[in-house]
Amino acid sequence: MKVFTDRRVIEGTRGSYRIIEMVKRGGMGWLYKAVDEAGNMVIVKIPSLELKENLEALSYRLKRECRALRLLSHKNIVKYIDEGELCLENGATIPFLVMEYVKGKSLEEMGRLEPGKALDIFKQVADAIAYMHSRGVVHGDIKPRNVIVSERPVIIDFGTATFMDYPTEMREVYLTPKWAAPEHLEMKLFTKQGDIYQLGMLLFYMLTGNCPKDYMVRWELKEEASKVLPRDVKGIYSILRKALSYNLQDRYNDVNELLSSLDEALGYDIIATVEFEGRKYQISDFARIGREEDNEIVIKGPYIHRYHCALIREEGKFYIYQGVFNIVKGRPVRKKVYDIAKWKYNLPHIIRNGRYIPVTDKEELKDGDVIALCYSKRKGPYKILSIKIKKVPRL
Repeated sequence: MKVFTDRRVIEGTRGSYRIIEMVKRGGMGWLYKAVDEAGNMVIVKIPSLELKENLEALSYRLKRECRALRLLSHKNIVKYIDEGELCLENGATIPFLVMEYVKGKSLEEMGRLEPGKALDIFKQVADAIAYMHSRGVVHGDIKPRNVIVSERPVIIDFGTATFMDYPTEMREVYLTPKWAAPEHLEMKLFTKQGDIYQLGMLLFYMLTGNCPKDYMVRWELKEEASKVLPRDVKGIYSILRKALSYNLQDRYNDVNELLSSLDEALGYDIIATVEFEGRKYQISDFARIGREEDNEIVIKGPYIHRYHCALIREEGKFYIYQGVFNIVKGRPVRKKVYDIAKWKYNLPHIIRNGRYIPVTDKEELKDGDVIALCYSKRKGPYKILSIKIKKVPRL
């Protein structure tokens, strides 16, 4: 059945979309490339029309997918844009979903990855799943084909998404058995433990290029599987076994517990990235900031001290110190602390949750913090730096 005439424009609740071409004809849904009113590329999804007797069930499933994506807003989850209804030739109506267009390669296409890259992608995906669970949503179909990597990994295809309040709601299961958790197929049960099982499978695939079920007996990972893991990450075999346990209660309680176990098994370094006026500086240990050329980050300005402040890693955390630091035997040593009464404006402030926190001595930095090197209510912030902090596996 031809759903769209050439260049058909459809109306959603938030705008209109011009259909360009079909990009995928799946068993559960058909995907079309489209353009919104601003000229941005989007994806439009409708229920599959192959089997008309399943249309009602597939329409219900797509509406549930719309509901799930409306609840979610995360950089590693495909963005919900809009939804609406289409009228077919026979007078029936079907729902449609409009999503972000994600250009890139799937993990399935990428195959085995270098361990550091695999773990970086995995942690971003796992963080998105943890967020999803905090919103009461279970994905249910995490597999290499459903993670697209462009500038960032993005989880797509929420056609099997369910809600924690209704873990057995899925009566008709459309899954790839190769990537399904045992309870998906045996009990049609969808919980966060099923997502944890699939995360374990995803990690094994990224590290080896193989599906872990090729190394399983009765749903459990065999010892042989440890031999195909890269040498640098063989310590995570026990973590994979736990994530891939047959019994739900033997798996990790939640995704954060899984991630903590990974950190403990591999160890990690913490890296800070400072961005100022489009330039990025990566800091693994420390960086002094000021006007003088021997600072690690040189920032000129009439209100900036020659040696303004320093960012220093201590015991797995980054701190910002005000004052003058000398380098002694490769480490920063504070020589002078600025008088708060005298230099009230010329002190760094952390901007966090709408508050300006003065650095009178030292303050711990958080991922996403913004630093104003100077600030007062009358003059406002001066010389703005953004901070990103992340854990990097020690391989």
